[in-house]
Amino acid sequence: MGTDVNLVGIVDDDEAVGRALGRIIKLSGYDVRVMVSSDECLELAQTEHLDCLVLDVVMPGMNGMELLTKLRALGKDIPTVFITAYDQADYKNEAKSLGCITILQKPFDADLLLASINSALQVNNSSNT
Repeated sequence: MGTDVNLVGIVDDDEAVGRALGRIIKLSGYDVRVMVSSDECLELAQTEHLDCLVLDVVMPGMNGMELLTKLRALGKDIPTVFITAYDQADYKNEAKSLGCITILQKPFDADLLLASINSALQVNNSSNT
């Protein structure tokens, strides 16, 4: 794969979910990094350019909303798709204020996830031109 392949980061504390999402996204032609914690994502974001993030909202330690806030404070404006097993209404306003593309409730359809990632990448590509 060439350097024009988009890198999608997945952060989910459930390692099995992260691996499954990673396989789906990789089969769609993207490069993928699967992480199990917000701290791991912060470290990776210092060394690699992430084109899109798929973030679990509820995680131990730093949750997805806190991670995105911290990344933005570091100047990393990465288009983000939130995923959660909890009621979306609880997080919708905060996610919207952080500029997330969408918030998907688990379980969700793989096609919906991929469409959300494509939307996020379009936002990313239009802001880089």
